[in-house]
Amino acid sequence: MARDFTPASAEYLDVTAIPNIGSSGSGKLAMSAWFRLDALPTDTEVILLVADLGSDDYWFRIAAKETTGPTTYFLEAHMEGASSGQDTDAETTTAYEADKWHHAFAFFDNTSGTVWTGDIWLDNGGNDQGTDDVINALIYTRPETTIIGAKKVDIGASDYFNGAIAEVALWGNITPSAGMRAALAAGYSPQFFPDGLEMYIPLIRDEDRDKVTGGAWTAYNTPGIAAHPPMIYPAPQYIPTPASAAPPAGRTTKNTDPYGLGTFAGISRTVPMGHG
Repeated sequence: MARDFTPASAEYLDVTAIPNIGSSGSGKLAMSAWFRLDALPTDTEVILLVADLGSDDYWFRIAAKETTGPTTYFLEAHMEGASSGQDTDAETTTAYEADKWHHAFAFFDNTSGTVWTGDIWLDNGGNDQGTDDVINALIYTRPETTIIGAKKVDIGASDYFNGAIAEVALWGNITPSAGMRAALAAGYSPQFFPDGLEMYIPLIRDEDRDKVTGGAWTAYNTPGIAAHPPMIYPAPQYIPTPASAAPPAGRTTKNTDPYGLGTFAGISRTVPMGHG
């Protein structure tokens, strides 16, 4: 079961914590989430945000957006460095649909100095990249809160999401591979990619807890519960019995790939047999 958000009730989740995105000149932040819109948006609906609550600057976000002339629907990856035009903005070239689960993935990269790039993918396609070369170094020190389902800054919350969100994950200080993006968009859990995984909030029913840190998130105005998107999770690891005793029949451990992760950039895992 996923978390379901209603804009009229101003529902969202937050936690006073952020992923470690590194240091000036070498920072990296990857953001992933599944989302299902109850209706196509008429403006901006935030899926995931890392923000400074003391200002309307210094934040990273993924949002579902709409524009007119002609009307188009797209995902946006946006980073705000300061109010004086310091931002990156990337918009997918493909559109989402209402009442259908989609995967969102964004990657922000401080390539050197104050230069940042922001990339966005919808269902591992429609990639676009934005660049800005004057992002203030305060982007590393000012954000302190992570929010699901709304934009929350110094003037309060807005841009509420209308629909369900699940499987939220944030990675710091890694460059995600094409295989990683493809696997996540195919329904593989972020737990298959533990390197750099700073936060993982599956949002199963109302258990608003980070599986990496154990930290609890705060729910505002009672978000609902919705059906979860189909996911593939790692199997529990089998611990062999001591050598002096024979293992149970059919329960041995070897390096295999029952989940088909080898099709995603050669990734594989050591997992117990009998769980594929």
